[in-house]
Amino acid sequence: MGREHTEEAWQHLAEEIIRRGYARKQPERFEALAVTPLGEEVLFKGRKVSLAALPGPAHPAGARSAAAGLGDRPKPQGPSDSVRYSLGLFRSGKTLPEVAAERGLVLSTIQNHIAEAMEAGEAVDANVILGPERRATIEAVLRRLGPGPLKPVRDALGEAYSYNEIRLVRAAMEPLRS
Repeated sequence: MGREHTEEAWQHLAEEIIRRGYARKQPERFEALAVTPLGEEVLFKGRKVSLAALPGPAHPAGARSAAAGLGDRPKPQGPSDSVRYSLGLFRSGKTLPEVAAERGLVLSTIQNHIAEAMEAGEAVDANVILGPERRATIEAVLRRLGPGPLKPVRDALGEAYSYNEIRLVRAAMEPLRS
């Protein structure tokens, strides 16, 4: 009985480590995990991160059930460690595609990380990411249609503009509305 709880706890721990960006599943081997650059920072460079929300080893008296998943805990305030790491790489001078390549993530994930950081109040110059003309075009449509859902904005702009680009510009405009 204790062994099942221990395996469940380790599975939960592995899923949480992947969710936080410290490791990713190896595509060629489902059972294997690869350490991400963020994980390397923690393992080899002594970077301090909060693991307080991770469960300790399960035991019969305090084991968590499968139904008691990640959704029971309150979300941490502010951007995740993974978002902050992507933002740090971008601020160090890397382009978004370079950040994606270094982290082993797709570009849209990195764009989402930067938008999430901006929505949390981090200052990022959207002109550096999109260029001033592209940003101005998106901004004009956002001003005309308002800060609601992205779909009407995308419909007005056309397929040449991505939802992530619109989200980045909308996040950059947030401080202007405050």
